[in-house]
Amino acid sequence: MLPLSWGNCGYAFSTIIGAKVASSMGAEGITVDKLEDVGSALKKAVYMQMNEGKTCIIEILCTLELGDPFRLDALSKPVRYLNKYKDYV
Repeated sequence: MLPLSWGNCGYAFSTIIGAKVASSMGAEGITVDKLEDVGSALKKAVYMQMNEGKTCIIEILCTLELGDPFRLDALSKPVRYLNKYKDYV
C-alpha cells in the first residue's frame, strides 16, 4: 500500500485498504492491482449489482503517479505574482 498523508488536516493515514472498508460496510470490495484485471473487475461489479443487488466498490491500484487533483504540490501555498494579491497567501 502507498502511504497517504493529509498534510495539515490533523490525521495521517498510513494505509487504507478501500476494498476492506467497503466489505466492512456491507458492500463487496474488489482490489485490482494490474491494468489487465480492471475489465473483469468492472464486469463482476456490474453483474453483482444487476443480478444480486449488491453494491460493489472497486479499488484500483495500478499506478504510482498522482494526477489532478492529487498533485504533490496541491497543498503548498500558491506563488502570487501580482502585488495586489500578495496579502492573500
